[in-house]
Amino acid sequence: RKCCRWLNCVAPLALPNPLNKSYNISGYIDLCESKATIMAQQTDRNIPTGILQEVQTTAQETVQTLCPDCWIEGCGCDPCFNICADTLDCINPSCEFFSSAICCLGSPIAFPLIFCFDSDPHTNESSGWAVSMLQAPAVRPLTCCAATVCIPCGQWEVRRRALDGDMSKYKLWQGYHDGPHCFARRCPGAPITIESGSYGEQDCPHAFLCLEVMCLGGMCSPCCAFSVSRRLMKEERGLSTDPTEARQE
Repeated sequence: RKCCRWLNCVAPLALPNPLNKSYNISGYIDLCESKATIMAQQTDRNIPTGILQEVQTTAQETVQTLCPDCWIEGCGCDPCFNICADTLDCINPSCEFFSSAICCLGSPIAFPLIFCFDSDPHTNESSGWAVSMLQAPAVRPLTCCAATVCIPCGQWEVRRRALDGDMSKYKLWQGYHDGPHCFARRCPGAPITIESGSYGEQDCPHAFLCLEVMCLGGMCSPCCAFSVSRRLMKEERGLSTDPTEARQE
């Protein structure tokens, strides 16, 4: 405030507290100078000689008074932090390249790569399925497009058909994921242990199935629902593994 005596106390300069933000010393002093300059411009007055020097002195005193030594002089780990930062800068392009490659391999673009692998010799081209995986888009194009546009809706219908429309037989993941998961694998009683049929699914199977295909499995919910439905159909209808499915595995 004393740095603005020449403003006749019309707009006193309140120096910012350096602890409120991560200023360095030079940046803090520059900020104080900028505030003094702006206030002078707002009041249409020129900054008298020596005022900026007084601002610098006051800012320096504020830093020395309020800030701990480690903030001013460093904690001694600055060279290590600099090395870590330089190392991260060096490996960042490589990490971005690998992340892009992983995204490509996990996308439909990489689907043709499965034909680089042999199918299970115990499978055949039909495997008991009326339509093979490769033929499905050509035989049922509208169904495939609809299931692609709204994946959870498609998996909801797949499960309903796998249960022959009898939703009274529905259980959470049909019991295939029952047992301890996450922390419960190491510590009995900790979350999460799944017990299908004990959550009242029979009272509201449609709502539970919606939750299963949308969010109960996290980002993999549709994939989990698909895996369960396909496994259920295999076991109940005596179907074997499709050659394309075997290549994916």
